[in-house]
Amino acid sequence: MYRHLLWASFLGTVLLLSSQQGGAQQRAGEVAGFLSFAANKYSGEFTDDLWGFGGFASLQYAPMSRLLLEGRVGLGEIKWGITPSDLARYPDYFGRGAKIGDNYPGTITEIESENESRITTADLLMHYVIVDRIAAVPFITVGIGLVNFSPATNQQHEALPNNASGLYSTSAFSIPVGGGVRIPFSNRVGLLLRAEHRFVFTQYLDDVAKNGSNDGITSLSIGLTYAFTPGIRGKRYYHDYQPCNDCDDEDKYDDKSREHGGKADVHDGSNDTKGADITPETPKKGTVQSDSAKSSTLDGSESSVKQDTAKSASSKPPKADTVASKPPKPPVDIKPCPPGTERACVSENESVCVVKVTPGAERIRWEDAFIYEPGQPLNKKTLLQADQPSPRYGIVVRQTANSYYMCVECQFEKAVVNGAVQYQTQGEAAVVKGAGTFNPADCPDCEKVVQKGQ
Repeated sequence: MYRHLLWASFLGTVLLLSSQQGGAQQRAGEVAGFLSFAANKYSGEFTDDLWGFGGFASLQYAPMSRLLLEGRVGLGEIKWGITPSDLARYPDYFGRGAKIGDNYPGTITEIESENESRITTADLLMHYVIVDRIAAVPFITVGIGLVNFSPATNQQHEALPNNASGLYSTSAFSIPVGGGVRIPFSNRVGLLLRAEHRFVFTQYLDDVAKNGSNDGITSLSIGLTYAFTPGIRGKRYYHDYQPCNDCDDEDKYDDKSREHGGKADVHDGSNDTKGADITPETPKKGTVQSDSAKSSTLDGSESSVKQDTAKSASSKPPKADTVASKPPKPPVDIKPCPPGTERACVSENESVCVVKVTPGAERIRWEDAFIYEPGQPLNKKTLLQADQPSPRYGIVVRQTANSYYMCVECQFEKAVVNGAVQYQTQGEAAVVKGAGTFNPADCPDCEKVVQKGQ
C-alpha cells in the first residue's frame, strides 16, 4: 500500500513539473554533483512491505545536452519481515515447527520478526533527457553496478545462517533502470527526484534461494544537485567582437614613430618584431600595394628588403616546391565607415560598419536569426532550425528590411512563450546594429583596415 502511494506521488510530481514551460536547464559539458536520500524496498522470497533507508553521492557529466553520464556510490539497507507463514513455507531453513524467538537450525542465531541487509553500491549510469523544452529535466536511466550485501538479523545484527557459512558471494553485479526529474532552482542548484529498480544477479539478498529467481531492490530518492560548471554554451568559431583597429597585435604599430613625427608620420614597419619572416607575398606592416609595383615601404626602403632577399637566395637555393611564389594579393579599397559607426571584425578577413545597441532595448527575433560562418553561404541555418536549448555561436545575424542585428559570441536560451519558441540572449551580450544588408565582404581584409588606420 505504502509503495503504491509513493509511486503515485512521484509520478504525479513528474507530470506536474513536466507541464511547466520554460527554457531547458541541461547544457552540454556540464559537470554536476548530487546528494540524495533514498528509501529502498527489497523483492525476493519475503514480501513484507518494509523499507530500508540510505543515501547516494554521485558526479555527473553531460557530453551532450540530452545525454548524461554519472558515477555513483551508495550506502543503505534493505529490510524484510518474517511471518508464521514464512516459517511454515521454508521448514528446512527455519526448522520444522519453528517460532519467532527460536534459533536457526544448527546455530545460536535467534529467529527475529525482521531481518536486514546492509548494502553498498557502485554504479555507472547513462541518462537520456526525454523532453528538452520544459523547465524541469525529465530523464530515463540505465546502467551497470556492483552491490555488496550482508544479510543479518535486525536486532542482534548477527549473520544469517547461509551468510555465516559462506554459502554464496556477498558481492554481485546489478543493472539499475528507472527515471527521474531534475528541477532547477537556479543555474547551479536544483532538486532531484528518482525512481529505480535494481536487477541483482544473486538470489541471496535475503540469505534464501528458494523460488529460483534473482532478487531485486527498488529505490525512491530525493536530493539536491549542484552544477560545478555552467556547461559548454556552444561551439566557438570566431574571434570576440572588438573594433577592427584593435584586431591585430599592438606590435603592428610603431607608436614612437607616430609620437615623435617620423617620416611622413606613418609607421614604416622597419622595426617590427625581430626575426619575423618577410616574404614578397605577405606585405610588411605599414605597407600598401599599388596596381603596378611590388610591395614597398612608405619611406622608400624597398632596396634594403630586396638586398636581404637576394642575399638569402644566394646563400641557400630554394626548394623545388617553393620556387614558384604565390602572386601578391590584389590591393584592397577600404571605404570609411559612416559617421557614428565603427568598423568591427567579423572574422580575420572580414569586417562591417556597425553601432553598439542594448540587447534588451527591443524585441529582436533571434529565433529567425541565421548562424554566420565565414566562407559559407549566408542564411545557412537559423537558431530555430538548429534547435539547441542553450546555443552559443560566434556570429548570429538577424536581418530586417532596412538593417540587421549582429550578436557576437552570444549565449542564447531557448524558451516557450505563449506556445511559441523564442531565443533570448543571456548575460552580457555584444549586440551591434548595421544599416542595410549584412555583407561582411565589403571588407575582405581586416589587416589592411588596421594598416590604413580605419
